[in-house]
Amino acid sequence: MKQLKFSPLAKFIFQVLLLLPLCLATWYWLRVPLNLPIAWVSDVILTSVWGQVIEAIQLVDDKLEVATQLAPSGQPSNSFATLVFDINPLLYSYSLPFASALILATPCGWIKKLSALCIAYAVLLLVQSWGVCFHVAKTLIYQAGPEIQARLHVQPITQIVVGLGYQFGYLILPGLSPLVVWIVLFREFVFSIAPQLTVWNRGAGHE
Repeated sequence: MKQLKFSPLAKFIFQVLLLLPLCLATWYWLRVPLNLPIAWVSDVILTSVWGQVIEAIQLVDDKLEVATQLAPSGQPSNSFATLVFDINPLLYSYSLPFASALILATPCGWIKKLSALCIAYAVLLLVQSWGVCFHVAKTLIYQAGPEIQARLHVQPITQIVVGLGYQFGYLILPGLSPLVVWIVLFREFVFSIAPQLTVWNRGAGHE
């Protein structure tokens, strides 16, 4: 009886599928320390760019709490009450366990894997912060009510940019970015399990 032989690509996909549940469980278990840098980066970005609106972003339990300098709808602008709302950062950080599964399934030394994990985390931190920042902007511009929109002096072009940025950060970047990071970090391995990409890459290089 002939023994079944699997291609390197099939073996790699099988290993990714085995590692993915473990990576997802670890990511969820460590969600608080992993999400803390997202709060820091998002706070720096939004308070620098939109300091007249955003007072602070901090991690409370496992949620990001966004404190604004705006009075809630129905309250006078000179009210001591301010608008505060929460964001679930897990909506944008699930790219990390996917990238981890891809990296851990790649055949290489552990030093390279650990280095790749650190690089992937740094890159995906920016991706996650993109999603959080546009989520904040979307909430204020689209969901906080007409009174707050009037106070923000929202222009139509601003609504379009924020809408596109939010959709890109919510629908596209979390799923695409882990694959892109992995391909860049392990380009030689990718070409070894998918030789057709080598031909495509050479053809693109001659154009």
